[in-house]
Amino acid sequence: MQVLEFAAYLRIFKNDPALADKIEKLKRDRFWPVLFELAMAARMKAACQGSQSVALNRERPDAVGDFVLTVGGTNTPCECSRLGNSPEIDEPHILSEHITKRIGDATAPIPIPLIFKIRSTSALCGKTYNLILRLLRRCLADIKRSRLPTTHYEGATVICCGELTPHSERMPFRMIRGVVTNTEGTDWDNAQSIKRVPVHSEDELIAKFKEGERFQEFEAVRIFMKFGPPSEGPDYYDRLANKLKKKLKQTKVEASNYGKVVLIEVPSDLRSADQNKLNGTVADAVKHSQTTLAVVFAHREGNPHYRHHYSLHTSLDPSAFALKPELMSLFDRFRSGEMRTDPITGLPYQSSWEEAYARAQTRREQSGY
Repeated sequence: MQVLEFAAYLRIFKNDPALADKIEKLKRDRFWPVLFELAMAARMKAACQGSQSVALNRERPDAVGDFVLTVGGTNTPCECSRLGNSPEIDEPHILSEHITKRIGDATAPIPIPLIFKIRSTSALCGKTYNLILRLLRRCLADIKRSRLPTTHYEGATVICCGELTPHSERMPFRMIRGVVTNTEGTDWDNAQSIKRVPVHSEDELIAKFKEGERFQEFEAVRIFMKFGPPSEGPDYYDRLANKLKKKLKQTKVEASNYGKVVLIEVPSDLRSADQNKLNGTVADAVKHSQTTLAVVFAHREGNPHYRHHYSLHTSLDPSAFALKPELMSLFDRFRSGEMRTDPITGLPYQSSWEEAYARAQTRREQSGY
């Protein structure tokens, strides 16, 4: 569904000469930043009326903003950024995925099935992740010398590796009625199983598949992980303030511009945020900026229409918007259109949110989840 959404944004800006630069960014593993830029630009463009317009900016050092909003003959650069993942929740999950991928890639040429057990009393953060990579390199060196089982440790972190056999510790987690359940009573936080097929390369796999051969998967690697509780990270609102101040400082407007707009994608639900703290964060960040028209915080989330939308928190400079009433009208359309418009078709949703939610709830009940 997200691929269709991204394709819809490409279609909207297909005649924009700067679109090629945005696509080029994808080659540098920049999908999510590009998606956010195009999503916000597309929503601003949909809110335009008459001579109002939106144009993407080229990816050049002298470019001001990611796209430009033109209203009443004046240009307003719009800068997009992402706060990133919440360190308390998302970072450990992402780092554990990276560890699994590193092990999978490194063990691909090894013919024997392996089991890895990673334990640490430290929280899984960037420092622990780098330590694990060092220990993994030592384990892999032992594996290549046929020294199994092997154990390496440093401080509170230890990795044990051995050959995977029918007597090895079993996977502790099972999906029961749509819920991941620990059926073994172990204390592992995470357990992964990497399956492979008996071929030496992707080209060999493709060639044999085209010839009609079908393969029996086998378990190549089993991975267990256990870490200490997450340490208290930096205050969420401090992180947001630092990000906002950085973007305000980076976005230098020209004399002919009518201010600037900063849009930041945040990783947490804005409805559960402290609104007074959010407003205070913005007020503190923009107090030394005389050119900031608006600050928009956006949170990407699923909805009952089986689409993704952005919940928004907007802070506007009342004086600047009073001088340009048409700009205020545009922002009103920008905010209200988010809940009414299908981002893929660009058309209004065919049913209300209440109807869509009731339909989704019925389907979940019928499927047993």
